[in-house]
Amino acid sequence: MKTHNSKLKPMNLEETKITLRPAKMWDVFRGKGQKRMGQPFWVKSQQTGRFDNRGYIVEHSTNAKELEKWIELGMLYVPASDLEIQKETKAVPQPAPQPELHLNQ
Repeated sequence: MKTHNSKLKPMNLEETKITLRPAKMWDVFRGKGQKRMGQPFWVKSQQTGRFDNRGYIVEHSTNAKELEKWIELGMLYVPASDLEIQKETKAVPQPAPQPELHLNQ
């Protein structure tokens, strides 16, 4: 049996940002209980308020009742679309510009 003795190479890690929003039923169901296969989602803990350390994908084996329960409890989140993000950032009121103060020196 051949073993691999080379040193482990460092991983090339990259960081990214995903904007999430609370999921609605139509985000994970197509209608009549048909799951929206391939939809990514994240689960937020009610106890800690933190997200699981990983994302999930709606698959055939995903429990539909569990998805419904998490949505009702506000625990299920999906990625926000670019349009939703743009709408949200435009809706946020920006603080009025403050006049600059100049001190006599």
